[in-house]
Amino acid sequence: MLTRRTWGLSLAAAVAVAGVGAVYFGLANSVAVSSDALKVARQPEPSQATLVKSTFSAAMQAAQSAGSPSGGYVTASLSGMRSHAAMHAVPAAARTQLLTAGRRELARYFSPELVSREEVGLNHMLLMDASADQVNLGSGVTKVVFRSVAVAGRSASIEADVTVWAKSYTRQSNQGPWIYSDPVNTLAYVATMTRASDGSWQVSSLAGDFLPGEGP
Repeated sequence: MLTRRTWGLSLAAAVAVAGVGAVYFGLANSVAVSSDALKVARQPEPSQATLVKSTFSAAMQAAQSAGSPSGGYVTASLSGMRSHAAMHAVPAAARTQLLTAGRRELARYFSPELVSREEVGLNHMLLMDASADQVNLGSGVTKVVFRSVAVAGRSASIEADVTVWAKSYTRQSNQGPWIYSDPVNTLAYVATMTRASDGSWQVSSLAGDFLPGEGP
């Protein structure tokens, strides 16, 4: 994911004076302002490389976090664990909402050819959400380090290291102890991206693996 500064001046009249290079504003006191002082530095448009990097980062976050339950569910689950109350899965209606939202985000950042593959992770998260013996505390991306970014027309290639995290509690039975898991791993990705007619970018191919010593 630019703000343009707007100036709150009520322009009553502007008259160019030959040879002086000044503009007069019809304010309460007419003040001569140098034309050079009226030049407003506009924010430059983001480069395509910047858009590619921001979109790739958002795509990684969408793929990693899709299916994560709401903060309210997580808080209630942790409270229930502390009080040894009966645990409940994420309600079916909420899981349906997570599925819809996850698919929408994946379709936003990934090409149609990749969406079905990325939905594997989403479906895995929803399986956790449907179990009373697993508490999905969420997942996401900690950072993205770009090793190379090249843009040529409507295509771009990327090499990046992506650090991901996930947190959960699991138990073997409804009377068993809860086991906490919070892996953090870094994966090396090679990706290509394609720019659509509306100027947006999507990930069109993606291959990656854990860095040495980073596997599960």
